[in-house]
Amino acid sequence: MSTFKCPLATLGAFHIVDGIVNPAAWGISWLFYGYVSTVAAPVWGGVVFFIPAGILTILAGTNGSRGVANWSLVMNIFAGIVAVVVIVFSGIMASTNFSYGLGAHGACNVISILSAALEIVISIMGAIYSGLVISRGGPAQTTTAQAPTLGYNIQAVQQYPGQQFQAQQYPGQQVQAMQYPGQQAQAMQYPAAPQEQTY
Repeated sequence: MSTFKCPLATLGAFHIVDGIVNPAAWGISWLFYGYVSTVAAPVWGGVVFFIPAGILTILAGTNGSRGVANWSLVMNIFAGIVAVVVIVFSGIMASTNFSYGLGAHGACNVISILSAALEIVISIMGAIYSGLVISRGGPAQTTTAQAPTLGYNIQAVQQYPGQQFQAQQYPGQQVQAMQYPGQQAQAMQYPAAPQEQTY
C-alpha cells in the first residue's frame, strides 16, 4: 500500500467530480436554444481524460505499483493539457452570445472554465504525487531470509555392542536427535564377556 493513499484518493475523487461536472455543464447549456458547441471539449475532456485520470490516481494510491503510478502520471499530464483546451473553448463560447440576453449558457461555460481551472491544479498535484510513488519504488518490498541448507556426511561405522553411535560432524548447525511417535527403543542387554580366571 502506498504512503500517499489519502492524498491520491482525494485527488482522484476530484478528477472524477470534474469529469462529471464538465459534461453536465455542457449538457445544461445545450438545452438553451441556439447554443451548440460542436467541439464539445468539456464532454470528451471529462469522459476521456478527467475520469480515467481520477481512476488511475486512486489506484496509484491504493496499490502503489510503479506501473499504475506511471500511467497515472501520464494521464494527469494529459488531463492538465486537455483542461487548458477546455478553458480555451469554453472561454470562446462564453464570449459569444447566442441567446441575446439569456445569460444561462454563459454561466454554464463559466462553470466549465472554473472546473477546468481546478482540474489543472488537481492534475499538477496528481502528477507530483504519482511521481513520488514512482520515485519510492512502488509498494514496500518485503524480503524473507532463509537459512542455508546444511548437509552432513555421516559415514558408516562398524557398530559393536555397547559402543555408542559415532557420527562425523562438520562445523555448523548441531545435529538434533529425532523423536518418532510410538514405542521407545529398548536398550539391549548383551551378556558380559567371560572373565579370565587366574589361579
